[in-house]
Amino acid sequence: MARISKYYQINRKINLFFGLFFCFFLGKIQTSFAQIDAQNTGAIAQGMGNISTIQKDATALLNNVANISNFNQYKAFLAYNLRHNQQSFQTISIGFVAPLDFSKKNQSEIQETKENQPQNPKKLPKYGVVGLALGRFGDNLYNEQKISLAYAHQIEGASIGVKVHYAQQYIKDFGSRGNFVVEIGGNVILSKEFQAFFSAYNLTGSILKSDFGENLRIPSLVRVALQYQPNQTLKIATELEKDLRYDPFLKIGAEYQPTKNFFLRTGIQTTQQVILNGGAGFQARKWRFDYSLASQSILGLSHSLALQCSF
Repeated sequence: MARISKYYQINRKINLFFGLFFCFFLGKIQTSFAQIDAQNTGAIAQGMGNISTIQKDATALLNNVANISNFNQYKAFLAYNLRHNQQSFQTISIGFVAPLDFSKKNQSEIQETKENQPQNPKKLPKYGVVGLALGRFGDNLYNEQKISLAYAHQIEGASIGVKVHYAQQYIKDFGSRGNFVVEIGGNVILSKEFQAFFSAYNLTGSILKSDFGENLRIPSLVRVALQYQPNQTLKIATELEKDLRYDPFLKIGAEYQPTKNFFLRTGIQTTQQVILNGGAGFQARKWRFDYSLASQSILGLSHSLALQCSF
């Protein structure tokens, strides 16, 4: 009987150890979590059901940093998001993206390149692309700020990018606290029609230390997506998102380009409350404007605007 009792005690300890281990990595431990996370920002992403990892406009700097890797122009953007028509839930972001290409070619070299590679006129930046973004969420009572530095590089059919944030949280009468958060992203061309994407936010488990209570754990998220583009006017995508605190959920979206400068988008998110999304965009030379609307049955409407410029 003593041996049996000892066996059950050892087995119980082993089960407890592995239980705590898996709870930790699945985010089920009962601790406080900060609200600072990798929120999808940008009207294009929201219009397609908040599918953020596939977007290749300038606001990719806010979502999947790898997607800025083939930019051969300077780009700047201003993005605004109003969640559920509540001013306390508004986010404003600005950003700037710059290709790193210090090579200098004379006119004969440029002409030779054009003649030898007529099928690929878009020139990739030689040393990658860098980006800087600033963002603020909330109001005067509670707000979050981020400053982000990013770098991305493309090699043949694959891109990789890394972004370092300094995230700060402010609560009136309690002050502020902040920490660094690392984010990575990538994409790879699978075929002429298919491309895969991924992004991972705060896998290092950064926290916000507190002098007046529990430390706040910054959420860790992973997103993977698959895009199907049969032609230049239609794009269909699906994305799976996993926050380590919650169950994963699926997003499905599409973009249709009926004319050269006009875009239509729609999408859906399969969370506990189904969210329907839609949006449109217009591009005129160096300028681009996008708007999207999201409808949630309980919390109401959310609006997103983005203005971009290339130069």
